[in-house]
Amino acid sequence: MTAPDLLEELYRNQQRSMRSLAWMLLGDQESAEDAVQDCFSRLELRSLTGIDNPAAYLRTCVVNQCRSVMRSRTRFDRRVDPPAALYHDSTNVEFHDALLKLTIRRRTAVVLRYWCDLPVTEIADLMACQPSTVSSLLHRALNDLKEVL
Repeated sequence: MTAPDLLEELYRNQQRSMRSLAWMLLGDQESAEDAVQDCFSRLELRSLTGIDNPAAYLRTCVVNQCRSVMRSRTRFDRRVDPPAALYHDSTNVEFHDALLKLTIRRRTAVVLRYWCDLPVTEIADLMACQPSTVSSLLHRALNDLKEVL
């Protein structure tokens, strides 16, 4: 399979879940779509044939791009309503609003653990920290969410 074919297949299989991941991290649909598109654009310039797990590589790229967007964002609360395909009831919208009140590191840990269902060790690799740090972030984030919800 050629590199363009691999990229096309990756886009077909992963673009929706990557947009959802970016939206959960950024809280803004437009920024999420831009972040994911930037990642796919970068992948187009890179040969995917040497990457063992292109979906994991893409997820890492999206998480890092979202972190970059959050660092450079001057106005945080530039949100739009959640995409209808993601949420169907007010409880989930309320949870998402509470999630956006967390710090970016805590939010990233929660989304990767409970939205993407990744193990703590893989989250630690993505966030460039120790597994114990991820566990601490998750514990504190869940306590914060309990207070808000």
